[in-house]
Amino acid sequence: MREENNNQSLHSLKKDWEQLENLASHERISLHAIQEQLLIQKQKQKKAFRKELCLFTLTALVILTVMATAILQIPALFIAIEVIGIIVAPISFIVFHYKRKKEMFL
Repeated sequence: MREENNNQSLHSLKKDWEQLENLASHERISLHAIQEQLLIQKQKQKKAFRKELCLFTLTALVILTVMATAILQIPALFIAIEVIGIIVAPISFIVFHYKRKKEMFL
């Protein structure tokens, strides 16, 4: 696992270095190239944030469900929380997806 992370890091660094060499090879960098690079990085950050948000939401739902069930010892509550999560998760995904599409066209 650690070796895979190291390989990914090296690949990422190599790609970044190649981009720097390409930019440095030109005497003058166009404004369009800079804007394109910034847009790509912004999209990557948004994608990473959404992934973290989904992971956090899922983890929080599971932890809260387990805690509520353990404390209150009511299996019906566990089922209710899971059903609510199953209903709310797709709705949240659709909302985030719609916002992302809307941002892309702006």
